[in-house]
Amino acid sequence: MSPICIMVVDHDPELIQFLNQHLAGQYMLFFAETPDIALEEYRRRYLQIRIVLLNLDLSSLYANSLISRMRDISHVPEIIVYSKTININHAVQAVKLGASSYLSSPFDVHELTRTIEDTLSRFDMAKKMEMMTEKQFHQYFDIATLLQLRKEWTAAISDVTHNHDVDVLMSDLDYLSTFVDHHAKPLPKILVVEDEEIYRDLIIEFLDRDFIVLGAGNCRDALSITEEHPDIDIILLDVFLPDGSGTDILPQLQELAPMSQTVIITAFEFVDIAVDSIRIGAVEYLNKPFKKDDLLKLIDHLLDARYDKLILPKLTKLMMNDTLHEGEKYLLLGRLMELRSEVGRPLYMADIMFVFPELKSLGLPPTLPLPAHISEKGIRHFVMQLRSDPGAFREEE
Repeated sequence: MSPICIMVVDHDPELIQFLNQHLAGQYMLFFAETPDIALEEYRRRYLQIRIVLLNLDLSSLYANSLISRMRDISHVPEIIVYSKTININHAVQAVKLGASSYLSSPFDVHELTRTIEDTLSRFDMAKKMEMMTEKQFHQYFDIATLLQLRKEWTAAISDVTHNHDVDVLMSDLDYLSTFVDHHAKPLPKILVVEDEEIYRDLIIEFLDRDFIVLGAGNCRDALSITEEHPDIDIILLDVFLPDGSGTDILPQLQELAPMSQTVIITAFEFVDIAVDSIRIGAVEYLNKPFKKDDLLKLIDHLLDARYDKLILPKLTKLMMNDTLHEGEKYLLLGRLMELRSEVGRPLYMADIMFVFPELKSLGLPPTLPLPAHISEKGIRHFVMQLRSDPGAFREEE
């Protein structure tokens, strides 16, 4: 069995010596001194790397950019970030971009090994492969480009099929497109979970002019209200509640209100709580007290983002279920390639895996543009080649 591969992005000789001393016997380590070297190594070896240890002190902006670029390539390796200067905002941003854990340095050897072991115990290659395409697809098809992509797909579909199911689904998409302007729909619904009654009433008071606002003072009431109102759009969730922790009930709240987005709020700056809450599904972390304008701006942003959650499942159902037969799928992708080439845009692996979801298990980056020769040999030949010999495409990357 091959040793587990860990890439370390750091140039500190003392840290390199420390890691070699405590980890080299158990793991295969290799070091990248700069983000540029790290990105190149990640691009070459992302299918072998299990963990990336990344120093945020390389410059949080540069390091977060590196996380984002790594995630554009693959979501399979886990990324653990660390820093000498504890900054909750940098840690939260790193996790939102795709990091799984945060550590402070210099390392406590027991905490470091426990974090690596916990991360590896969560690492299920099959599950990661399953998740990878969905996550990267959502990143690639962001809200800004989704309408243009929808036009391209609609044009391609209309050229290759008159399937009634397709017509119905496209009508659904037209209807859902109206939700891009959330101000035009019925008042969004917000749940405020806060045990301090005065503070809860204050938040409700400055939100209830523009939203339907519900309030809860403990975990039990929060779950009961969410069960009664599964159409809740946003949950403002305090961490410390009289009958438990807000982060403990977060998965249940998401199950009861699957279209909701949760913002963790607390008066205390705990990096581990912030990181864990983002990792398990919260979309933002706010420290009390916060300004009214900041909260309203965040809510506005989250409601806009809901469009992404409404449209993509419909589009996924259209392409990934049995609505189109295999011949139509090849024709559709061929026509889509023609439409893209007319405006100088490529076809991506995401497009191929959108129509043929079984290919996402290959671990290929969805954001990779397809090789130029595809247009000559045809989509059908390319898909059949991927099914029989996926390594051929990896060699061309």
